[in-house]
Amino acid sequence: MTTVRDIVERAHRKIGVVAQDEAMTADQAQAGLDTYNDMLHAWALDGITLSPAFADQALADTFPLADKFREGTAYMLAGRLSPDYAAPVGFDPDDFFRKIQASYAVITPVTIDPALTHLGATLRRGWSE
Repeated sequence: MTTVRDIVERAHRKIGVVAQDEAMTADQAQAGLDTYNDMLHAWALDGITLSPAFADQALADTFPLADKFREGTAYMLAGRLSPDYAAPVGFDPDDFFRKIQASYAVITPVTIDPALTHLGATLRRGWSE
């Protein structure tokens, strides 16, 4: 079971702020958590609307998204944290965001009024005569 702390710690490791064999400091954990929560709130601006249950999580909370989103979320969080630590990223966090957006995209079925389809058939016949 992945926790929010796991995601925050992975993000710090991806930018080289926390080594593989050490734990985050309390300050790093809090900064990461704040940025994580801000990031999830900001996703709504880009069309990813999460339920209110996802809002303002704690480090001990279970990561609320499907397992397929763990890696991408850690990379996107790393991208947001990197300026705070002046640690440049060597990856494209936006690539992961586009994949998450695609996963949450909802295409609403469209119905066409039968009168319009009849009109189109009539016009096509008229053009060919």
